Amino acid sequence: MGYGVGLVFLGLLSGVMVFPQKFGVDRHNRFLLGLSFVCDTIVFAEMINFTGIVNSYIAPEFPKALQLDCLSIAPQTYSASQCSEYFNSDRVAGMRLVWESYFSDKSNKLSYQMLQNLERGCCGFFTPFNCIPNKNSFPSDRYVGNIKSQLLQQRVICSNFANYYPAQDNCINYYDFSASNVTYILLDSTCALIPLPYLGTELLLFRSPHYRRL
Repeated sequence: MGYGVGLVFLGLLSGVMVFPQKFGVDRHNRFLLGLSFVCDTIVFAEMINFTGIVNSYIAPEFPKALQLDCLSIAPQTYSASQCSEYFNSDRVAGMRLVWESYFSDKSNKLSYQMLQNLERGCCGFFTPFNCIPNKNSFPSDRYVGNIKSQLLQQRVICSNFANYYPAQDNCINYYDFSASNVTYILLDSTCALIPLPYLGTELLLFRSPHYRRL
């Protein structure tokens, strides 16, 4: 909201300054010419600032090779600590909020369709059998208005069984015969072709208020 208002103000300022600039040129008024120069300099500087802000949203924080390797079931190139840094980043947290917003509203046909488009035949957000709890709260500058409160308790919530995600009513049943008194556990993720943190790249999710900083 703040950046949008700033852009509107700069646009109005640029338009208004056309008249004193023209008057200053016609009358050779040095004061108006100087005032126009100062205002144009301010507008130019702010546009450079906005360019830097936009670039901070879309410039990758981690190499694509790291993202793809860490999002595979068994990373081959990067270490667990490097992958953990990526998974715990605010950028991935914002991407997960995007998924949670559609998941919270999956009873709506349009939201469910978007959820399916993002998951591309998979189920959930991360790779299967790889739930790593993250008790950190989500970034405070993301919009969370339509997300269910239980999903916002922490960034990643796991089940009581190691590597398993909490049950979901829209995921495939996976049996775990090693767990006592457990018939089946529904997984948050049931395939790992290209998990969502990579599908939801910076440009794809840039327009989402959950992903970007407001």
